[in-house]
Amino acid sequence: MDAAALVERNVSALRAIVAALVAMAGLSPAQKTLPRHMHRSILRLLRPAEAAARRLVIVLARDVVVSASALRPHGWRPIDRVRAQKNFPLSLPLFDRFKRFARRKRSVVAVPRISMPGLTPPFAVAPRLAPKPDDPIDATRLKARLSALLKALDDPEPLAIRMARWQARRRMRVQAADSKPAPRSPRGRRLSPLRPGRPPGQFCKSRGSGERHQVHDILEHAHELALCALERRDTS
Repeated sequence: MDAAALVERNVSALRAIVAALVAMAGLSPAQKTLPRHMHRSILRLLRPAEAAARRLVIVLARDVVVSASALRPHGWRPIDRVRAQKNFPLSLPLFDRFKRFARRKRSVVAVPRISMPGLTPPFAVAPRLAPKPDDPIDATRLKARLSALLKALDDPEPLAIRMARWQARRRMRVQAADSKPAPRSPRGRRLSPLRPGRPPGQFCKSRGSGERHQVHDILEHAHELALCALERRDTS
């Protein structure tokens, strides 16, 4: 089957899933929080949906032709920082975030322990309260991510052009490796928009990811398409 038809089918399925997540959230302008259980349920499906959308953008970028005049020859503009300073709407990230190493969780609240033996009683540290399913969680960031994902699914062409430009700049850097390198950002040092190993949000029964959802099937299919698209782009 044609790759464009496969992408369109997956985009349509993702659009329906994200619309259902927006309905689940039900965030009105006056509502800023969600119960913890609802917030986690939406986030558990939002992560694989974002990862699948990024991979579909990579497939669309394979057929985008980028002219040399459209590439910035030197440096890199911190787009995310500029957007944050000027209050631009959040956009779908084109690169997977790398895995974070597990950190040891503290069981008590960290407070200064100042006491004098014989003069003051030992300071008693109160244990940290366990989270409850109905605790209110700030949903501002979640709402922005849902809006950015819907926008990307409605019009993925600008993201595909951005991805094609990044791939073209990377090929130019590889070809000019013997020249003096310009200052690069962490994004410029990446070799692939995908992180090694499992894609973010992939269903893993052994890790207690809950029940398998349709979005996990879309993510696995989109991941295979993106790997094929990157392989064809590198060998062309």
